[in-house]
Amino acid sequence: MNPITLGYGTRSLVKVRALHTALARLGKSCFKVSLSDALSLVDAQPIGWQMGELGAENRAFFSLDAEPETDFGLGVESYFERRRTLWLDFATVAVVDRMT
Repeated sequence: MNPITLGYGTRSLVKVRALHTALARLGKSCFKVSLSDALSLVDAQPIGWQMGELGAENRAFFSLDAEPETDFGLGVESYFERRRTLWLDFATVAVVDRMT
């Protein structure tokens, strides 16, 4: 069986480690990962879920463009959101299927 190929729209060490940790739980040998410097097209530190979502989607789509042989594009974007008196740190993950 051929491995599922993933285009990952980042080279961030923290995000790459997180992906490898997740894939190890699923059976890492089933996947081939290709890293790219995909643009998020949002601020360097996005504020609000809308910007986090947009950044993750952009990274996922651009990762497909960077590697034409990949099956899926993955994008991760971290963002801050203010709730009452707190600033919270979130991350959004977008997965794009090349076939759709």
